[in-house]
Formats: sequence, C-alpha cells, structure tokens
Amino acid sequence: MNKEKWNEKQIEELLSQMPTIRDERTPTQIYQQTEQKMSKPQKKLWLVPSIASIAAVFIIVVVSMSFVQQQNVYHQSSERPLNELQRKDEATPYEKKSEDKEDQPQLFESKEVNPSLAVQPSLQNRNEKFITIGIPDPQAQIVVPLTYIIDKKEPITVEDIKSISETVNEEQLGLSENMLEKVQLVESKEGVKVSVPEGFTANLGGTGEVVFQQSLEETFRWLPFEKVELYSGDTKGVEFGHLGKYVEISPNPAKQKGYMTYQPSESHPTYLVPTPQPFETINAALEVMKKDNDTYFLKASIPEDINIPKVTIENETVIYEFDASVNEKEIESLRYMLYALMFTAKDFGYKAVRFKGFANPQIGELKVDELQETPVAPNVVEP
Repeated sequence: MNKEKWNEKQIEELLSQMPTIRDERTPTQIYQQTEQKMSKPQKKLWLVPSIASIAAVFIIVVVSMSFVQQQNVYHQSSERPLNELQRKDEATPYEKKSEDKEDQPQLFESKEVNPSLAVQPSLQNRNEKFITIGIPDPQAQIVVPLTYIIDKKEPITVEDIKSISETVNEEQLGLSENMLEKVQLVESKEGVKVSVPEGFTANLGGTGEVVFQQSLEETFRWLPFEKVELYSGDTKGVEFGHLGKYVEISPNPAKQKGYMTYQPSESHPTYLVPTPQPFETINAALEVMKKDNDTYFLKASIPEDINIPKVTIENETVIYEFDASVNEKEIESLRYMLYALMFTAKDFGYKAVRFKGFANPQIGELKVDELQETPVAPNVVEP
C-alpha cells in the first residue's frame, strides 16, 4: 500500500475545510461564570470517616464506663463479705466454719473442735480409772478403741460410759459415728444390758452388723464387765439379718490378734488397732504386723528396716529379741512398734513383756531394759 505524502499546502487546505470552533461568550461572561463555579460549596468528603471515628470513640467510652462500673461492683461485693467474715470471726470463731460446712456433705455430727487433741498409744498406769469406747473408721471396716481417763475413785458404771460416749468428737478423731449413742445401756447384776431400738438392725447390712458387734466387743473387753447381754426392746436377743440371732457379746480381752497402726489422714492422730483376724500364735501375728494392709488402710507396726524379733515364752512373759537391724534413732516408730508388741502379748493372755537387743536402755518413755507389764488400754485421748 502506497502512502500519500502530504505537503504543507495540502494540510492547510484540509484544516480550512473543518468546522470553525469559536466561543461566542464575551470575556466578562466567561469571568462571571468561572467565579460562580468557584464560589459553590464543595462536597465534604471527610464527613463519613469523621462520623465513623466519632461512633468508634463513643462505643469505647460506653464500654469503658461499663467496665469501670463492673469493677466497682466486683470490689464492693468482694470486700463487703470479707469484712463481714472478719467481724463474724471476732464475734463467733466457729460461725464461719459452720457456714462453710453447709455446702459440703456432712459425714460426722458437728461438735466443737479442740485443736490441741493428742492421742497416746497406751495407758500403762493401772491405778487410773478409764473408759474405752470402740468407734468404727469412716469406711466401716475396722473398729478403733479409744480410751478416756476419768477422775473417779469409785468403780466404773454404765453411767460413766454414757457420759464419756457423749463427749467423743468423731470428726476431730477422723472416725465414723459412735454406735453406742444409738443404744440404751443398763447395768445388771451379771454385767450390762444393751438394748437396741425397734428397726435398728434393718438398715445395718452385713458390714454394719459386724461393725456394731465389734464396737461392743472393743468397748467392753477393756472394762470390768463380765457379761454383755443384747436386747431388742424388752425381749432378750437381737435378730441380725446376716449374722442371725445374738443373745450376748463376749467381753473376753484375749482375742489373739496382732496390732497395727491406723491414721485416717495426716491431720488426724495415729492409732493402734487390732488386726481384723485372730491368729493361733504370736509369730503368725508378727508376720502380718510386718506388712501394710491396703484393704483396711492399716500400716505395718514393725518398720520395714527392722527384722521380726525372735519370740520366747517364759511362764506369763513374752520375750522379744531383736537383732542388729534396729535403728534406735527412729524413736516414734519404735514407740508404736514396742506398744504394738506389748498389746499383742496381752491379746494372747500374757501378763508381761521383756525386750532384748537394744543398745539404749530407754526408747521414749519405755525402759526397754526392764520387765514391762502389758498395757492397760490403747489410744489414750488426752483432754
């Protein structure tokens, strides 16, 4: 395709043929129109983002005020009860504890707590008057004998048992309900009559029946009553659903059981308790006393690092002979072991105990180089 070559003349002729473009307005008109356009208000494009910013600030202010009000309410509601509790503590020291317990399941009856309670493993003084009461553990598997010394010269009576029974603080001791509080005790010429209320045995179950029976045994076998008769109202004998009919309970102190330690928790005392089962010999009992019993939450009374002592019987005396494995620095564990061995000898009907193999003549309050009478009663609750 051939390109045409345009010269200047042709271009001028072409431009002259195009329509004429001319502004017919006068200079004055042009100036006035331009001034009018410049004087018109422009659209405020910043208005929308400004409104959004104001709205955001407003929301922040509202939320902040709400948060401050909530903080004030929180501080007022938390400070006021604290002040009230402080005032209550000053007026009634046990009121706050009772309020806290209302929201928790109660295992024990509420009684005043004595923070200075202590329990000694054994009563050795035969001149002391005392009452021993058997209380079940919280799992109702074992019965813990508790001994209370009373200031009295006359012989022990049933009224003494009732009086002491009412003062037992099961919660503080870490134990379950005192079953003696549910029965009537009447002294007779032959011993004691235990009368259970109508329907008492209906809800005990097999375990409850055994624990009830053991509670009576652990109570009266330490006391000077030769016979314990059971009554259902005025009728002699009590019919148990699982154990059958029982007419009396044997208070025989010689049960041929060993002794182990039991502690409900770290905040409760440690007790010496008889083994659940009896044994034919002391040696058989010592084998069990050497091992923990996880089923009944019992701990070995013979420490792990001490070998079982050799047992020799001379008349009415049990001789426990230890080897060189005894660590005499562990005084507390040794005390419980020695008392457990003494109660075991008593449970087999022996009157005295002698220890051999100790370098020190005394462990705690026990003079191990001397002949010891078997203990009077276990677990002395100090006032």
